[in-house]
Amino acid sequence: ITGVIHVGGHVGTEYDVYKTIDTIKNIIFFEPNKDNFLKLKKNTEQFDSVHIFNVAVSTHDGYVDFYSHKVNGMSSSVMNRGDGFHKITTLSKTLDTIINNLPIQKVDLLKFDIEGAEFSVFKNFNSLHKVKHVIGEFHEDLSGESLNSFISLFKHFEVKENVRIQNKRYILYMNHV
Repeated sequence: ITGVIHVGGHVGTEYDVYKTIDTIKNIIFFEPNKDNFLKLKKNTEQFDSVHIFNVAVSTHDGYVDFYSHKVNGMSSSVMNRGDGFHKITTLSKTLDTIINNLPIQKVDLLKFDIEGAEFSVFKNFNSLHKVKHVIGEFHEDLSGESLNSFISLFKHFEVKENVRIQNKRYILYMNHV
């Protein structure tokens, strides 16, 4: 069984892209922002192949402080980014825990947009060999790490696309070689 894991699933608008791929049987979203999660639930409830979890992906299992933006839910993060954010405590899981507890043996695509937490999350990820493709946004400015340092975490992956979308922010597409 294979599937897509979307970390930082926001409101699920990418589902339309995923459902066009015939081989994908499971689409699993993780979204810690409660308001986003409720919209995600509404947007995907009619699809049997979609599974959603109101969970933050972080460096540890347990609970984590999560900073939800009052207006812009896309900017919410486990990092305190200043004014306009309010702190909540939410359930958190590591990528290893997630992958090892799901009914899938292989991840076709791991998509991430976790607003600066990506370096620390992937640095501690030991099941990357189960992932075929990775796509996501790397925030050099928020993580405090360089793009090259982040890419070096993906030892058996080839960078297919590296697009700078803003100063110190990149969209990366990598596949397992």
